[in-house]
Amino acid sequence: MRDGMEESRPFDPALTLYDLIPSGVIVIGPDFSIVFWNACMADWTGITPGEALGLNLFDRYPSLKNTAVITRIHQLFNGGPAVLFSSMFHPHLFPCTLPNGTLRVQKTSFIPMRYKEEIYALVIIEDVSDLTRQVKAYRDMKKVSERQLEELKKAQDAVFQANKKLNLLNSITRHDIMNNIMVVNGYLHLSKEMNPGDPNLLRFIDKEIDAVEAIKTQIQFTSFYQDIGVKSAVWQNLEGTIRSATISLVT
Repeated sequence: MRDGMEESRPFDPALTLYDLIPSGVIVIGPDFSIVFWNACMADWTGITPGEALGLNLFDRYPSLKNTAVITRIHQLFNGGPAVLFSSMFHPHLFPCTLPNGTLRVQKTSFIPMRYKEEIYALVIIEDVSDLTRQVKAYRDMKKVSERQLEELKKAQDAVFQANKKLNLLNSITRHDIMNNIMVVNGYLHLSKEMNPGDPNLLRFIDKEIDAVEAIKTQIQFTSFYQDIGVKSAVWQNLEGTIRSATISLVT
């Protein structure tokens, strides 16, 4: 490895600083030949700097010959700006494997640099595999959460519809019961008027009337209880509530 590194230094010794960073760095000349190949690229590819120097970058990596890629690189050598290839659309311009055998996901930049009156391209390849995995994991979790929320909403809607039907049935049944109570109450009062001289019978009729009124009150309570929790909680005007409660206590 040391011999290979020595062969990369005649171009520009300052570039050896790029051997210290954890990203792949390549420098290519106007003819696309490799003039610098840093230690990280050697580690990723198994190709030493000595083996890489002088190779045509496009011959070594045919994927770069894609029209959408090579056109932009040509523009860089013709005075154009730096070129960025995102990991989303160009994740493997320089195929390198991770220890687990999967390809590294890369973000690649071609940056123009001038050396001895000629334009070269500084190529920086960043490994964003971990970040990509984290983003994918987040998206997967988000999809699962959205699916669970959708299922929960469906369940809530089903419960709401079931309660709505039950409440309707309760209302109809309660209305029928109240009608029958009114009929019974009417007959009891009529019986009381028709037998004014029988105190024992009147006493029993009064108890029956009281029982019917108690049943009526209980049925009415089911109506109030049915509406508890139907509406969502809302903020109350505390002052107005206290005033209303105070007025109701005045006798």
